[in-house]
Amino acid sequence: MANKVLISPNQGRAGEEIAKTMAGQALANLRTQTEHATRLNNSFMLDGTEPMQAPLPLQPVPTADLPPASEHEGETLYDETLQRMVYSNGAAWVPAPTPSEVTEQAQDAVGTILVDSSTIDFTYDDSVPSITAVVKDDSIDAVHIKANAIGTSELAATSVTPGTYTNPSSVVVDADGRITGAASGDNPGVALLASGSVSNAATLDIALGAFTGSESIEIHLYSFLPATDGVNLRVQFSTDNGSTWIATGYNHISFANDDATGSGFGAFSGSDTAIPISSTTGGAMIGNGAAEGINSKILLLGFQKTGVWPRISHQGYYISNAATPTGMSTFGGGSNETAQDCTGIRLAFSSGNIASGFYRVYGWK
Repeated sequence: MANKVLISPNQGRAGEEIAKTMAGQALANLRTQTEHATRLNNSFMLDGTEPMQAPLPLQPVPTADLPPASEHEGETLYDETLQRMVYSNGAAWVPAPTPSEVTEQAQDAVGTILVDSSTIDFTYDDSVPSITAVVKDDSIDAVHIKANAIGTSELAATSVTPGTYTNPSSVVVDADGRITGAASGDNPGVALLASGSVSNAATLDIALGAFTGSESIEIHLYSFLPATDGVNLRVQFSTDNGSTWIATGYNHISFANDDATGSGFGAFSGSDTAIPISSTTGGAMIGNGAAEGINSKILLLGFQKTGVWPRISHQGYYISNAATPTGMSTFGGGSNETAQDCTGIRLAFSSGNIASGFYRVYGWK
């Protein structure tokens, strides 16, 4: 404890002088003690006082001269021996992490919190460093794909040439449902080759020369109405795609049955100017009433063959010109007596124009 000097007020001026003298002597003693202070445990001891902790030095300090860590917990200084900052944890001086070590620790911390999902596989590579996220094989299904999100740009290309394959002869589909092979081929079925209507015309001429891809031709006529009542419908052939028409040498036979009485009517010829495809018997021919006319189907099998007589077969139904109109079912066939191909069909009533009608031309492979 510091020395204390008590001065009584009754001492007067003499007491004041004594006090001044004592204060000066105390100040001189303090200066002397400060100059001869001894450094101990990084503290300074002054006579008559408690130890006072010195602040940490600002300049680098060798490891051997570091102050007690217990007295500087949480503080840092530069260790001259280690050439790096150190900090006190209360028990020892510990090297502080360098910037690169801080970065490494942060990367490691992030890498440990990544968790794989059912579709994503995370991988942390400390040597790069890098984090990769890969979609797991076979993990994406319809639940994970947005509706209408898959388009042409998302589909892998195949070796198939884009285009339209007419009557494909083969189609190859892989396990993923992609078409990986295709080839055009022949269609064993039927194709519409031509269609149209006719109105107030003397004939309906159908050129067949362009239909070389077909083996056979089938012509459908419906609502075919004559301008003149009581006529039959007749067929002629052309061998020059309709430029000229053969008017001689036709053989034919046909039958027609009345659906009211069952009566039958037949007609045939070994040399005619055309092939009739309805009855030629009066009272059983085609009527021209608005609800009458004929529907018929004409078939030309192998029409391009040049070594045989061109020929047709036909089947139809029409409303007759009888006083009481009745339905007539008709069928038959005919040919021309010269071995040649047939590249055209002409349809005409035995008298008068075709008032109206519709037709379709089909090709068979």
